Amino acid sequence: MIQNIQLPEICQNGLQIRVAIDERTVNDYAEAIQNGAKFPPVIVFHSLAVPPPGEIRMPSDFRRSPPADAEDVFWLADGFHRVEACRRVGRKTVKADIRAGDKYDALKFALSANSAHGLRRSNEDKRNAVKVAWENRLHLFGVDNPSERQIAEVCGVSHVFVSNQLVTVTSSRPSSTVGKDGKERPLPPRRPPSPPPPPPPVPADDFEYPLPETDEFGLDALPEPPAVAVPPPLPPPPPRSISSRKQVLDSLGIEVPPELLPTWVRAPELDELLSSLSSVRVALRKAQAANDKLFLEVNFSGLLPLLDRAYGELAATKPFAVCPICQGYGSDGCRACKGRGFLGKDRYYRVIPPELQRKR
Repeated sequence: MIQNIQLPEICQNGLQIRVAIDERTVNDYAEAIQNGAKFPPVIVFHSLAVPPPGEIRMPSDFRRSPPADAEDVFWLADGFHRVEACRRVGRKTVKADIRAGDKYDALKFALSANSAHGLRRSNEDKRNAVKVAWENRLHLFGVDNPSERQIAEVCGVSHVFVSNQLVTVTSSRPSSTVGKDGKERPLPPRRPPSPPPPPPPVPADDFEYPLPETDEFGLDALPEPPAVAVPPPLPPPPPRSISSRKQVLDSLGIEVPPELLPTWVRAPELDELLSSLSSVRVALRKAQAANDKLFLEVNFSGLLPLLDRAYGELAATKPFAVCPICQGYGSDGCRACKGRGFLGKDRYYRVIPPELQRKR
């Protein structure tokens, strides 16, 4: 159910999984809202909301008791930056997708929010998600020793990532784990993290200079300084590649995320294809104008438009700008870039709202 709700009725206590709100994103959203941009509704959970048809929902899923602070409020699960932007521009309401559930349903949804859309999560955000999931494991999973794969699925990370994070939690070493099938299995002892290497020893300055001796003129002779071994000069460092010294920017001056670089740098392949198509089109048009007998059986009126269309399709797919909707994450749910993380020039100016477009 989607409707406008009052901002004071939205509760965020303990549901923000990010380490901190990104101020630049909030400011961009606030400016876009003032310019009339339409954002997707935020997602909230409410205990009195009606579940969608076909969804069978048990009271608290019989796995937990209602939280002590459960009130008639809307628990915010996704859209913290949008809500904060609405507050800053003085909005009283926000459009929300209201779903049936309590605080821990909202928490379970929030743990994996932005794993495939919106502002990308940092590694610190992912670590915090695992930490929050472990601290609320009884409410989220109903057991004190959930498996690492269960936590990974809720947090939208790999089970290896969860395993590495739980090593640092002193209370996260149960002797067994409960899987999705409800069976309890023993866990092998986890190897503790290796301690950091000790610092290199500091050479002791314990050299004692000999007492001065008297020369034949009765003057104190200066002692010979100790011999110091001079290390050989180090070889010059290898030359750094251009890619390690410069950032790769798109046509609008935005840094291309490292995940997109393997595809982004292949743009010259399209240039070669476009050059070949252009040569074919020019040659056929010359043959048509000269009424070349070699090409008399060619249907120019049908072939040339097809070549023009092929040229346009290839030119449109050439990387132009990082997608401002998914921030270059390239999720399958991003309709703007179709999951690529970037857009061609024509699609950028056709699909992206003017208030989110960046100027050159």
